[in-house]
Amino acid sequence: MHEKCSKIGSYIGSFCPYRKNLVGGKVMVLGIFGGVGAGKSTVLDILREKYFAYIIEADKVAHQLYQRKEAGYLVIIDILGDSVCREDGELDREKMANILYHHPQLLDRVNQVIHPLVWKKIEEDIARERKAYDLIVVEAALFPKKKLFDVAWYVDTPQNLRCMRLKESRGYTQERIESMIKRQPSKEEYMKFCDQVLYNDGSKKDLEEQIHLRLMEAKS
Repeated sequence: MHEKCSKIGSYIGSFCPYRKNLVGGKVMVLGIFGGVGAGKSTVLDILREKYFAYIIEADKVAHQLYQRKEAGYLVIIDILGDSVCREDGELDREKMANILYHHPQLLDRVNQVIHPLVWKKIEEDIARERKAYDLIVVEAALFPKKKLFDVAWYVDTPQNLRCMRLKESRGYTQERIESMIKRQPSKEEYMKFCDQVLYNDGSKKDLEEQIHLRLMEAKS
């Protein structure tokens, strides 16, 4: 057995990036969904550190597409104009975010073009990493148009706790938080799309136990 696999032990079960190559394990693609401030990043950290998952974050994919000359960059220039560019030609992300926050109609126009590009890139990443990992995790706030996942989880966190986290970690105002939450899917929509729920209103240990249980259920 590979030394990394032996260190993981029975806690991990069948989830190891080397297992597929060793015994022909089946690749699982897992979707993680939830609103802003729900704690999805904590779930990703656990999956990365304890289960050696390959992580794809939709926000980071979008940021890559916003780099100069990329498809997303051209979309932003077309909709917002070159006034959102810095002197070096790259996008001024803070200025862009501020404009989109105050002009929801522009945000809708951007999202209509950017979201398909993001999910296309994610689909390409999944196909590429299947060769090396048996657990691929995709984190997003919004849903893809087509089914990409074997199973999808919704990270459910009380809104008051989400607001508190966002104020402390990002310095957001209550008004901005409520505006962001309003633009995202409702709890009911998340529950309808996802297969299972992770309740993130307790300790990290409790969350780890839920994740372990859900993974074992999915693999059985």
